[in-house]
Amino acid sequence: MSEPVPSHQCEWQQATVELQTQLADLKKQFAAQQEEVEALKRRLYGKKSEKLPRPDDALRKRGDILPLDPEGLRKKREDGRKWKDDLPVIDIVQALPTELPVCELCGDVPHHPLPPKVSYTIELVPARVVRHRYLQPQVRCECGHCIVCAPPPPRIGEKVQYGPRLAASLIAARCIDAVAIERYAKQLKRMGVPISAKTLNDLFHCGAELLVRLYELMVAQVRTHDLVLADETRVEVLEKVKTRRAWMWVFLAGELVVYVFSPSRSGQTPLKVLGASEGTLVVDAYTGYNAVTTPEGRDRGGCMSHGRRGVFDAKPSAPEMQVGLDLILDVYKVEHKAKELGDRRHRRARRTAAHREPAGDGQAQDLAADTERRTATREQSRQGCRVHAQPVGAPGTLPG
Repeated sequence: MSEPVPSHQCEWQQATVELQTQLADLKKQFAAQQEEVEALKRRLYGKKSEKLPRPDDALRKRGDILPLDPEGLRKKREDGRKWKDDLPVIDIVQALPTELPVCELCGDVPHHPLPPKVSYTIELVPARVVRHRYLQPQVRCECGHCIVCAPPPPRIGEKVQYGPRLAASLIAARCIDAVAIERYAKQLKRMGVPISAKTLNDLFHCGAELLVRLYELMVAQVRTHDLVLADETRVEVLEKVKTRRAWMWVFLAGELVVYVFSPSRSGQTPLKVLGASEGTLVVDAYTGYNAVTTPEGRDRGGCMSHGRRGVFDAKPSAPEMQVGLDLILDVYKVEHKAKELGDRRHRRARRTAAHREPAGDGQAQDLAADTERRTATREQSRQGCRVHAQPVGAPGTLPG
């Protein structure tokens, strides 16, 4: 029987242990960097099909949304044709051919009128730019000292010769349809109205100055809403030499959609818009909203879309994130079913479903805790789970 080799400590053994520890740390760092590189490659070069699918598409693929039956499909098609019946109708009489054929049976040329055959096409009536000539009647007294004249035409600025409708069309094209002013100038030129882009820019700013008061009232109205959704995105601003980065913030409150431009991404913008108002603010995990989500201010609600995106981005390196995606999809299933119920019944259906299936809350908590333990370096999955760790159906967990 061989005797056990006595253990001993030497500098070589100690060096081996230290090298093994360093190698393990380097492997972890390499894995984290490789994961980050793969995420960046997917974001830059990934196909559209590899990106986050729409909730309705995911529900349909999972079998939660069934195809419409023939009666439902017929009703959907009828509803889709209602807008055509609401269009104004212009009757156009088509002329008969100049040379009419001779009937093979009676040898007569058709000349007895019949009810016309009706067919429809949907056509675009192009807009026209016209010049309005206002005739302002004047009257005077017997001696001619007192003269009264009709009011002048409405103008959006002093000595501005372009009318309010043209200015409104320009503002709508620029702000709603994202049409560049240079392109709008080209459209007018094709109509025979060569207005320069500089003139249109001045007209745009004249209209904006008139709408400042209305904009201020909209911002003040946002503060009064209990539920506000907010987000921010960067925009490039022209400078003399090169562009610089700025930020466009959006605040959604009921029917109101308010945009706020800011040169920075600091929390001063949400603080300026919402102030010390109370209620719920649905946002992502950005810390800039911390200035208004205080114990004395608004409650913070997680945006379902942002959280779902973070969980989806973490799935390639953490397959267990599929559990989180399924839990989030269950919430969207409730929203899909309750979409056509109206605001009050929609909210009631959401609350009822949350109390009927409370198991998802515990699963979300367990997934968040497990992810925190095992993937401490994975920021995307950690943030995504934190957003959804609160009970499904709680205030502020509305789908974004």
